[in-house]
Parts: sequence; C-alpha cells; structure tokens
Amino acid sequence: MHSRILLLLFFALGFGVYGQNYSHYREGRIMFFLDDFKDSIYTFENWDPRFPWGPYTHGLHYNTPRQNFTFTEDGFLEIESRYENYTGELWAWDSAGNFYTYEEDFEYTSGMLYHKQPVEEGYFECRFKTSNAHGTNAAFWLYGPEATEIDVFEIKGSEPNKAQMTLHWKDRDPISRSSQNANNIYLQEGTFASQFHTMGVSWTQDEVRWYYDTIPLRANGFDEFIRSRHVPQVPMHVILTQEVGTIDKEVDSTTYPGTFSIDYVAFYQQTSLVAPRIISHTPMQYTVNQSFEVAREDLQVWDSLGFYPKAHRVNVLPGANYSVISNRVYPDQDFSDTLLVTVTVDNGIDESAVYEIPIPSDRTNGIYSLQEAASWVYPNPARDFLTVATPFLQISLVAQDGRVVKSLSGNNQEQLQTYIGNIEAGLYRLRIKKEKGIVTIPFVKL
Repeated sequence: MHSRILLLLFFALGFGVYGQNYSHYREGRIMFFLDDFKDSIYTFENWDPRFPWGPYTHGLHYNTPRQNFTFTEDGFLEIESRYENYTGELWAWDSAGNFYTYEEDFEYTSGMLYHKQPVEEGYFECRFKTSNAHGTNAAFWLYGPEATEIDVFEIKGSEPNKAQMTLHWKDRDPISRSSQNANNIYLQEGTFASQFHTMGVSWTQDEVRWYYDTIPLRANGFDEFIRSRHVPQVPMHVILTQEVGTIDKEVDSTTYPGTFSIDYVAFYQQTSLVAPRIISHTPMQYTVNQSFEVAREDLQVWDSLGFYPKAHRVNVLPGANYSVISNRVYPDQDFSDTLLVTVTVDNGIDESAVYEIPIPSDRTNGIYSLQEAASWVYPNPARDFLTVATPFLQISLVAQDGRVVKSLSGNNQEQLQTYIGNIEAGLYRLRIKKEKGIVTIPFVKL
C-alpha cells in the first residue's frame, strides 16, 4: 500500500484563522459543519455549483460551473457577477416528463452554491461582504419541499445598506393574506458592501428568528405570530447565490463586475457536549524520507452527533522522530518500526484530547526525499512544456478536484518532455510512480 500524504488537509487548511470570528457554539448548539473556503476541493465536495433542477432558474445571469469563483489567499470565497456574453446549457422537461437540454445566450454570468446535504432545524450563519453592482442580489438562504424557504438575508447591489429577511411558505395565510413574511434591517453607518458583517437564523420546531452580528433581531408581535404558523417542518438545503436582474431591477452594466465575498458558512445543531474520540483508522505505511498524510477516510473522529464532525479541529504535534513541515509529517532517519503521530482534538472546550496514531514503516521500500524529487520536474511553474527527468513507470497530473488531467506511462524511461499548453492554468499535483514507490510534487501550470 503506497503512503498517503499527511494529516487531513481538511483539518490543516480548513481551520487556520484569518479574518474568521466563528465560534464552536451558537445559541446552545454545537457546530456540525463549517466551510471557511480555504480549500476548494473541500468546498466542491460539499456544495454543488448549480441547483438540482439546473444551472439557471431566472434572471439575466447564467450560473457557470466554476468560472465565477475565486478562493483568495486570505481564505475568502468570491462569487463574481460579470457583464459578459455567455452561452449556457439549460435544463427542461416536456409535458410528458421527458428531460432535454437546450442553449441560450446570456449577457451576465454569476455563480451559486447548493449544499448537498439537507438539514433539519439548527442555527445557520454566514460572514460576508456584498457588491455595489446595481442589479445584483446577494443571498444566503434555505430551501425545501413545498416551496418552503428561509432567506437569512437578501441584499441588493443598489441598496447595500439594507438586508431583507423573509420566511416563505406554500399557501396564502388567511390572516395575513400572504405567502411570506419579510422584515428589513438598515445599517446606520457604512454598508454591507463596505465591510464584512455576520447574519444568521435560528430555526426550531416553534420559531424562526434572525440574528445580526450574533445579536437576535426582534420582530413585532404580529410578525412573530404569523411566522409561528408557518415554521418549516421539512429538511432544507442551504444555498448561496448572487443573482442579476431578479429582485434588484436597477441593472447597470457599468457597475460590473460585482463581488459577493464569503468568509465562512457554519451550521449548528443541538447536541450533548461530549468530547470527541478517535475510534479507528485504516492501517497505513510510509517510506523513508517521504512525507505523508492521513486521508479523511483513514482518520475517523466521532462525537455525540454520531458522524464525522467537520467542525472539530485535529492538530498535528511535533514528535520525537518526525517533524511537522507545511502541515505534513516528515519522518527523521531514526524512526522505529512504527511511527506514532501525535494529534490533539479541539472540541471547542479544550484541547486535552490527545491521541497517538500508529503508522507502520516499510524500510525496504525507501524512496527519495521531496527536496530531491522536486529537482526531477522542470520548469515549475511551466506554460507549454514540462520535463520529468527521472526513471518512472507512470506520471499523472492531478487537478485540485481530484481529476487526472494527463497520464503517461514511462516503462522506466529516464526522461520525458510533454506538451501541457492545452491544460488549464492552476495548481496541480504531479504524481510520479517509480519502482520503489510513489512521490507527489506540487506543480503550477501557467
């Protein structure tokens, strides 16, 4: 079994703190999901960049697959709405229920995220900054069956000091004569586009209540009464969107592009506060001088929620015969037959839960250090041609989302130059399989 490359990039990258001010606890609930958008692979594992019924619903924009997303070095996700020509595929069903697709031209593009796992009740929070582009509508919302919908916020680009919070239901209420209840919050200073703000919603069996910067917002008695008659009782999906020309009709192309910046999204649920525990891991092996990681499926941290708690941090600590380099374990020469990697689990209360993960070594299958392996690949970064100067059995160029974009067999040939000009620019992993093992090298395509 080849070695894996170290401890859970989800943990290592997903919980470093930049501008985030999230907590493990909100309103007596414990966090059970967090995306602070430091790892695009993790984001697209959990979110779909389109609705289940297609990439377009209404408005002047088309939600592109991933072209309108930027993951910044500071750990923010930017959804950019652009004024540009785009031909997009639309989904449709005929009167007999047959599915078909067709194409349509759009003048604007944008992006959205639809969380794949439905949720029931809890507290839902987002820290964000919106756009000044007229015609945009930045929104964080929940949607479920029977047209059930909770809009945590909707903010127009033409009115960036105002956020609308709305509860939707299917049938017209006989008292309010409406199928929704909406309230607004107005900023007295600044706008939602000038600095980051936090908004959330608490959804229980009995009520739906909104929060601004973690402070509950009071509604009048009539609004609270109407809302209590239509509290959602079905699972819903969490959604992030930036639309063009839907709610905000004051579309002005000269104000584009417009950027909806998201710092983090977190979900919380009620649960007893039981310290997490590592209950199992898949046996792994490493080789001399090779860094490694424990893949997500290999390290299982469980708590009272009964599933992998994405909100818990696992921190790798330096050990006696290994060091932690760039969030990876790098074994020293003087290691024993079993390397004990020490980790702590931060459950939001303390970091006292310490575990040692035993990983057996394989001295007979030693390969080369990463420093030496880096010299095999040049230039790096590269634009048109890439040279691999080492005997290899196979090389694979792997994208951040796990796709193998190029793979070549070498039969132990000593050097290969290959054309990569037709590959999209970005960060990749170059995986080189040799007779004595596999090494993975970060690679940048210009």
